[in-house]
Amino acid sequence: MTDNARDDSIRRLRAALFLAAMAAVSGAAAAQSAGLDRRLDEIVEISVQQPREVSARMIEDLRARDDLMDSASLEQLSRLDIMEGRNHLLAGRYGTGLELLDRVLRRPVNPNLRARALELAANAEGLRENYEQAFQYLSAAMEILPQVTSNSHKAGIYALAARWHTQMGEEMLALENAAIALDVGQKSNDLRSICDAWHSLLAAQVNAGLTDLALQNVESLLRSCSQSGDPVLIASSLANASWVHARAGQYETAVGWAERAVAENRRAGYRNGMNLAMVTLGVSLIEIGQLERGRSVLLELEPEFRRPQPWSADLQVELALARSWAQQGRFGRALEYLRDLGEHVAEFNETRRAQQQAYLQVEFEKRRRERDIELLREENRALLARRDAIEARRKARLLGGAMAGLIVFLLLVLLVRFQFDRKRFRRLSRIDGLTGVCNHRQFHQTVQQALAESGGIRRPSVLVAADVDLFKQVNDRYGHQAGDAVLKYLGRKLREQFAPPCVVGRVGGEEFAIFLPDHNRLQARQRIESFRAALEPVRYGDFEIEVTMSFGLSEARTESRLERLRGQADEALYRAKRFGRNVVVDAAGGNAP
Repeated sequence: MTDNARDDSIRRLRAALFLAAMAAVSGAAAAQSAGLDRRLDEIVEISVQQPREVSARMIEDLRARDDLMDSASLEQLSRLDIMEGRNHLLAGRYGTGLELLDRVLRRPVNPNLRARALELAANAEGLRENYEQAFQYLSAAMEILPQVTSNSHKAGIYALAARWHTQMGEEMLALENAAIALDVGQKSNDLRSICDAWHSLLAAQVNAGLTDLALQNVESLLRSCSQSGDPVLIASSLANASWVHARAGQYETAVGWAERAVAENRRAGYRNGMNLAMVTLGVSLIEIGQLERGRSVLLELEPEFRRPQPWSADLQVELALARSWAQQGRFGRALEYLRDLGEHVAEFNETRRAQQQAYLQVEFEKRRRERDIELLREENRALLARRDAIEARRKARLLGGAMAGLIVFLLLVLLVRFQFDRKRFRRLSRIDGLTGVCNHRQFHQTVQQALAESGGIRRPSVLVAADVDLFKQVNDRYGHQAGDAVLKYLGRKLREQFAPPCVVGRVGGEEFAIFLPDHNRLQARQRIESFRAALEPVRYGDFEIEVTMSFGLSEARTESRLERLRGQADEALYRAKRFGRNVVVDAAGGNAP
């Protein structure tokens, strides 16, 4: 054999050995990747069948496997981060869970994983009341829905959108998104998605006043959630069943479901679900007369609900505790809780308004981005037209000029529309959406400024506190929609009777305030008496609802502190209520109306 032939044989042998080694390495890597996928699938299965502590231990063990994690793909790492993030959220560790989800969102992952991460992140930000960020996550998830191939992921996003629209008071949008979520979930045959959709649909139906329909659907909710095998969803379905029965006034039935819900949520490790089930349990026990037991359940929750901003569960707890003490004749203790409730109702309304404003802002930004994209498309078409105009004859150049003029016109139209939308959103942030009068914050700012200006030149002014008489009976007898009709009617009458420079505001659920600059107490009383006498019954369906109001007024000549005037007017209003309602009481008039 010649030297050249021998060298060729050696080179061929080396190449064959190299290829064999590469094939072995590739096969080993493929085997490792397949093994990691199987392990991740197993954790997903366990996470929906066992308490979160089980899957948390499996995730911890898997992260310790350097032989698997070192070769993991971005998609595999993202699946693991999403599962671990979900466990942290279930345990109430929102900050840690969101860090893991944000890590997923910074990666170039497929739309299905991105949609799941956005859904969980939006839910978490909503639970910790960071509404603007929550709406941004939800908006981003809705935008990528056309790219999502998983029906179960789509159903989850629609279900979350339904829950947010329910909180926003957008009842029709909530019902529509919940129905879509249920339809898409049923197409996916994913029982967890179907269960989640039923949760959103029942909440939307109850908040839309369709409580009887929600009661009929409770069985479907429980069946789908039970078949899903997910302990968190099963526990949540029991809590939802108890809540629906309580909202329907079936408190004894609600107690049974709530007791099971508390136990199942505790077993599943879902702290937020357990707390909400305990609220329903405590309130329902008090409603059926088991005061001591119900109070014990709610008092156990008090430290849990002491957060910077109150939410609806806080208000339910405080109201139920006040009622329980009052029923036992402990009016001092009841008054303490009622005072806390009064403060927290105002704070809760401010929080809800901030939530709605954040929602409107995100929706506005979304539309603005869509307009910007459309504008860029128009500009791109203009550039193409200009290029064609340069290459074409004079007729083509004229056509390009016409296109440029059209674009300028469109820009002007968009600019005018942008300015109009901005003014409209600013107005929404100052006006109470139901009655059309100033909201609490705008009323306070406007009156405080007017008092400061009138105090310097010693002009008289009057602050009036007003309250709808027996408003709770209207809600109880005719329903909350009838109550809303009464408030809308009063808002319209107040705006008509007390036009600027007078200031009218809604400062509570059925509470209004009126500021009359350059009025003394006699002039103000005459106008209030005229308004009170002009009130007419409100027509709602087949019913005519009698409407009366009580008023307390306080005159200011040198006083420029709104808080003091408000306190005097509220005290006069309290006396008006005590004297039998439907009267006007002057704070300076002693004990008589």
